[in-house]
Amino acid sequence: EGLVKPDPAIYQLLLQRYAITPSRAVFIDDRLENVEAARGLGLHGIHFTDPAAVRRALRELGLPV
Repeated sequence: EGLVKPDPAIYQLLLQRYAITPSRAVFIDDRLENVEAARGLGLHGIHFTDPAAVRRALRELGLPV
């Protein structure tokens, strides 16, 4: 696609292509700048630091883990 994270265009392309509602999506990445870019477009962004933290964040969103 010629796009690279954290360029918002890559997230917008994904959302459009797969008809994803940002507020219903979760983006997990180990790079904070990528997570912040996703959050800027309305996705739930989780900064991966360790598996337990991701599980907690997913539970906080009401998702089954």
